[in-house]
Amino acid sequence: MATQLNNLALLLQETNRPSEAEPLMRRHVGIFFLFLTNSDHRYPHTLDAVENYLRLACELKLPYSEILARLDAEREKAGLSEEAFEEIWAEVLAGDPDCGGLAFSRTPAQTRTPKQQRQALSRKILSSV
Repeated sequence: MATQLNNLALLLQETNRPSEAEPLMRRHVGIFFLFLTNSDHRYPHTLDAVENYLRLACELKLPYSEILARLDAEREKAGLSEEAFEEIWAEVLAGDPDCGGLAFSRTPAQTRTPKQQRQALSRKILSSV
């Protein structure tokens, strides 16, 4: 099922319908997260799936925080630990993804792990209340 979702998402992306492709590609990533949760083994194409999702999200010009929030929601649905997600995310960023031809520039705040990003965002929200 994951392969079919990915193929359909790629077709939608190639036909200039990236907003329709996004939820399918995100679910594709979620299936791989679920596989890791249930088997304790990472599916061989997990990093590719996350990288493809990141490129699509960049094409949609989603903010970094929104990309993390959407992937984190998939992580939570799959029951994947934050540590496992952070390991995958760090590997994806280490590959310096190009985001569909655009340089994926990260500010110093964006080099934090997803958990650190969430904690910083929580502090910012709490300080504004």
